[in-house]
Amino acid sequence: MTHIDFERIKGIEAWVCYSTISLNLYESWANLTHRHARLFLAPGTPLLREKSIRRSDLKSRPDAIPYTLKQILVLALLSALSGSRLRIRVPHLHRPTCHKDLLLLRKLGVIQLELYDDGFLGVVETPTVCKYLQPIFSSVFGWDIHGWQLSDATIRCLSGRRGLSISHLPLKDLCSAWRLSDEQFETDPLIIIEAKYMDYLALNNYICQKSHAESGLSKSEVIPKYIEHPWEIKRNNNWPPSQVRNFVHESPIEFYLCRSIGPCTHVITGMTSTAVIMCDLIMKKELPSCRFTLLLSTKQSEKEYHCLDELYSYIDFMFRMYSSKINLKILVDGEIVRFAHG
Repeated sequence: MTHIDFERIKGIEAWVCYSTISLNLYESWANLTHRHARLFLAPGTPLLREKSIRRSDLKSRPDAIPYTLKQILVLALLSALSGSRLRIRVPHLHRPTCHKDLLLLRKLGVIQLELYDDGFLGVVETPTVCKYLQPIFSSVFGWDIHGWQLSDATIRCLSGRRGLSISHLPLKDLCSAWRLSDEQFETDPLIIIEAKYMDYLALNNYICQKSHAESGLSKSEVIPKYIEHPWEIKRNNNWPPSQVRNFVHESPIEFYLCRSIGPCTHVITGMTSTAVIMCDLIMKKELPSCRFTLLLSTKQSEKEYHCLDELYSYIDFMFRMYSSKINLKILVDGEIVRFAHG
């Protein structure tokens, strides 16, 4: 881990955020630096949807500005007047978080592009997002997750031969802030989070079996709390119409989970940074223990942003880091994983 002296960082930095976890990273960075923080909200972000609990907050915040070429140029001018280039930090190089205007401005020397990890850069060996990256970065921010480490292939993809400054933001502090919030949620017995590579057929079979086996329980004990994926291409299209589910719209998801899990909670999901974050916090005893089940499928490897190497690398990481320390079960195509793939 590289230590960054934030007081020596000059100029303006702006983050382009789309997901809830990217906003969490931005806020952690802003709290540490206290300097010239700016926030671009990428088009289509779930953070501004009607049912997002962050919508009204973000619309009134002075640090959140429109993600337009005009606003980028205004910030670039302000930064130039202070004697430095505007730094814009992105999670990858494809829409909606990065577009050709940014790449052109960077090529012209008007801005400096930097990176943050809102997913799996330091968790998997060959993240598919690397297909949409170029060796133009000099620094990357990510959470201080146990075992998080950029592979040599990823570093070459990000920075070429120039080297890369890697900084970690304190996940513990963010969790503490969530836990101290006045907003309260009831502990949920079953929470389902849609995710990449998720085996929805296995999920639906499990829910049908559970509902039949527990028909004598109250509806609140049978009906799962259900968190849809913000991208439609990763959603469950096979959910049985007869099965009821209560949709959760709180944002960020991790805030909701930190206040909703307990010893009797069972969380079911797939390949998602949320699972990594929650398992890491449970392992570090920042959160109460609960059951985690990863239902994964290899049958999606031909889809865009998918490949088997990435999936197996994620399985290997989760198994090595957490399977012996928390109540974690990993199933791939219906079979329980009992040893790391590698």
